[in-house]
Amino acid sequence: MSMDRAAYDDTYEEPTKRRMLVGLDFDGVIHRYSLGWNGGAIYDPVDVTGIRLLHHAGLAVAIFTCRDTQTVATVLEEHGIRTHQDVGDNNIFWDGGEDGRIVLVTNFKISAIAYIDDRAVNHKWGDNWGATSP
Repeated sequence: MSMDRAAYDDTYEEPTKRRMLVGLDFDGVIHRYSLGWNGGAIYDPVDVTGIRLLHHAGLAVAIFTCRDTQTVATVLEEHGIRTHQDVGDNNIFWDGGEDGRIVLVTNFKISAIAYIDDRAVNHKWGDNWGATSP
């Protein structure tokens, strides 16, 4: 049945299992953040290209931030990104909503296949702590 619909409706997307999630840090990844915290202002350009590319690849996106989630959600929406603000409503397995293109904005670390962060240092269980340095 879905094959027939897909043949005549190019907007139709085959239902899929849960989308995998990629977590993006806001400051330094989405927001340039050239002056650091600077009183909490979002003062530099915001680049949402990565969010759009991840969505195009079929991945869900969550933005991780220490900032007020409503402030970040508003900035993203001003750039054409639909958001859902996490207010502790158990979004541990966010999948992007019905169409996969709603970005969760959260202060919590939730389950993801990868995290993209400008300040991350990769270290896995069993690695030599002496070889891990910032």
